Amino acid sequence: MWILRSHGAASDATIAQLIDRLIAVDVRGTDIGLRAHVLCYLGRWQDGLAQTRQVTSMAAVLKQWVDEMTAKDASGVRELFNWLGAERSDFTTELLRDIDVRSLTSRWVADDMTSAAIFGEAVDRIWYAGGPALHASIAEALDAGALLDLFKDNKSEAWAGCQMAKTIAWLDPPLSLRLAEVFLPKVAAAINADPVESWPDGVYDFLWHVLGFGPSFLRYRKPTRHSGRVAVKLVSQLDAMVLARAISSSMPRGWQALSELMTFVWEADLPAFEKIVAAVDMSELAEAIEPYFGQNDMHMLQIVMVMAEARPQETERMIESMLADSESLVALHAVLAPQATIEALNRGVPLDLDASAGRWKLAADALTALQGCDNYTAEQVLVANYESIKQGLLLECHGSDHEGLSEFLQVCDHLSAESLDKALTEIIDEAEAHWQRELRRRGSVRVPVLELVRRAARLRPDHAAIQRLERRFPSLRPVSWMNLGCAAIQRQRDA
Repeated sequence: MWILRSHGAASDATIAQLIDRLIAVDVRGTDIGLRAHVLCYLGRWQDGLAQTRQVTSMAAVLKQWVDEMTAKDASGVRELFNWLGAERSDFTTELLRDIDVRSLTSRWVADDMTSAAIFGEAVDRIWYAGGPALHASIAEALDAGALLDLFKDNKSEAWAGCQMAKTIAWLDPPLSLRLAEVFLPKVAAAINADPVESWPDGVYDFLWHVLGFGPSFLRYRKPTRHSGRVAVKLVSQLDAMVLARAISSSMPRGWQALSELMTFVWEADLPAFEKIVAAVDMSELAEAIEPYFGQNDMHMLQIVMVMAEARPQETERMIESMLADSESLVALHAVLAPQATIEALNRGVPLDLDASAGRWKLAADALTALQGCDNYTAEQVLVANYESIKQGLLLECHGSDHEGLSEFLQVCDHLSAESLDKALTEIIDEAEAHWQRELRRRGSVRVPVLELVRRAARLRPDHAAIQRLERRFPSLRPVSWMNLGCAAIQRQRDA
């Protein structure tokens, strides 16, 4: 399309004519998905198309598409409302206000699981575009009995059930867990058949979004007791030897799936995790990862970390010989094999704590491990990572939970408080906007940010940026015992 537009073959007038043709096809139920795809495609290539009267005048046609779509149309309708909902939520909220919700949920489960999973992806984007009221209406209209029948169908494929359960989880989490319990044998069979290929084929959606055992940045709440019981039940149906063999002979493309799957097993059922790890052939695993060890691939290191959880000494011995030939080091090396890491550092091999990415817990654990063997070496690593630490302390990473930041600050205090203070005073101007954004967040994620900014405020109380932050966030200001006493006296007088 960009080639056509650059040569004048796809002018605004041409696009307007194409849109007219899209809505002029007056055959009910025909090519809804294709027309929705084309409209979405045109919208993405012409800035501001969603704001035009031509699109907003299509409200009746778009509503008809929703009321008549089938599973074959769902992909196009999904893309259309994903685009329109982001560009014109006011328009889509009004447009979808009066759709036939009962008909929508009925058509959703009218066919087999595969069709329902595809249809459900469109439903997900429709309620997104329609807003909270439509979300609540769809959730209320769900037919639990029909859904249970669908999930009990032995012909249902695992990927479709996982996708369907994920969609239901965003509408009615308790119902999604009821459906998940019915579908556990299918999910377990898919994992046992191929732990690697089943992961991107729906299993991770099931574990993360239905059971609630996703990465920390995806967790808006802890797994419930019910989901914990379902998770244990799923783990009990997994074949420990199949998983152990998959890890032993793993290849690069399988490291992410296996490490994340094992992280779930570890959290859900520790004895089962230990049983699987105990069955892994360490010699075979060493042969599998050694050719790639120097690349410091994060997923490969995660597999090593999985092994270290239950077999730390064997894992340390496994990587010691590999570290002897390494040309670069990362924080996890220091955590797993601190002495071998120090020997590599003494040869001049650099160690990247990856502080710039905000991986504070791993950095703190690495420095602590090194400090336990040689305090001076830990200090030198801290100094060598000075610029990376400065970058990380800006808190530029949106959505970070700042896990381990408080621990990292404590470790730095023990090693070189002066270096940490110097870094903070150098970044105040650049960090102000990022710190302000993070201080606006609520909950425990705000605690380490308060600690960090208060430290900067103690160092430079006269800095204009610090004073602006203290005016915006009074909790940053130091509180004296005298002020606390005066406040208490005032409260007694007011009473």
